[in-house]
Amino acid sequence: MQIFYIPDGHRRYAVRTKTELSAVYELGFRTLRDEIVPPICADMRIERLCVFLLSRLNLQRRSTDDLKELLAALEKFTPMMVDESAP
Repeated sequence: MQIFYIPDGHRRYAVRTKTELSAVYELGFRTLRDEIVPPICADMRIERLCVFLLSRLNLQRRSTDDLKELLAALEKFTPMMVDESAP
């Protein structure tokens, strides 16, 4: 079985809470790493977890600075998540 996870609402949350987008991305990755990935990876029926972070629409409607912040967060957190999730 495969699971697809699509995080949404980081920019809206940043605006609503007046928080820097980079901090909200970090919170989103920590939530994914700490609360979402472990139970999914513990279920032996699940063979693959895919996280869908960008679409063509995201690339068209986001500022360059927003995308740079997302890519910086990806670069920081992806290796940790992979290492921690490996069997």
